[in-house]
Amino acid sequence: MLLLTQVSMAQEPVAASGADIDALFHKGEQAYNNGGYAKAVDIYTEVLAADPEYLNAYLQRGFAIACSVNTTLPSPTSPP
Repeated sequence: MLLLTQVSMAQEPVAASGADIDALFHKGEQAYNNGGYAKAVDIYTEVLAADPEYLNAYLQRGFAIACSVNTTLPSPTSPP
C-alpha cells in the first residue's frame, strides 16, 4: 500500500507520562470515531513516538489508515 510507506515507522521516543500518552490515545480514538481518519493516524503516530511499545496505537493506526484509503467502509458509529 502506498499510504503505508508514507507513515514513518521509525520514531524516536520522547519523554511523556503514561497518563499523557493514554489521553493522547483516547484523543485519537475520538478522531477515528468521528471519521477523522487522517487526524487519527497523526495522533496515533504521536503516541507511538512517545511509546513505541503501545501496541493498541499500532492497531488503531492501521484501522485508521484502512478507513482513510477505503471510503466505502462505514464509520464505527454508522447504523448497520
